[in-house]
Amino acid sequence: MRRGRGRRPAAREGGPTAIWSAFEATYREWEALGRPGWERLGLTVTSDGVHRVWLDNPDGVHAWELST
Repeated sequence: MRRGRGRRPAAREGGPTAIWSAFEATYREWEALGRPGWERLGLTVTSDGVHRVWLDNPDGVHAWELST
């Protein structure tokens, strides 16, 4: 990431995963959800190895499956 004189920071991505784009989307979603703290997050790991992060409720609409 670089910042030029009087310009906004710019990130350059390379490789198969657009990691910075994913980070920005995640940040926007976190802000839209009211910037929830760690105490509102949970993690469920199933017997077949699926990892799922959730906000407020493991069965709620705000849940994300993690790649392992």
